[in-house]
Amino acid sequence: MALAEKIKSLNQADQSFFFLDEGFGALDRQSLRVVFETLKALRHENRIVGIISHVEELQQEIAVHATIELDPEKGSQVRYSFR
Repeated sequence: MALAEKIKSLNQADQSFFFLDEGFGALDRQSLRVVFETLKALRHENRIVGIISHVEELQQEIAVHATIELDPEKGSQVRYSFR
């Protein structure tokens, strides 16, 4: 988050954006809930958070997401969901 803040200040941007790449697989349900509630709270601070995860519980909580699947003939296929 500190890196996102630095980039935001250098670019004089209104929004802060960063990605979290996994790290959620080892968390128990309660810890996962705390992480997700914290991420939701960041939206109210004008921050955009991209999450890369294979954890099903986390994926179900995210309204807008992209799923990437490997098709042996076509290569990587991207599906978008806007719930």
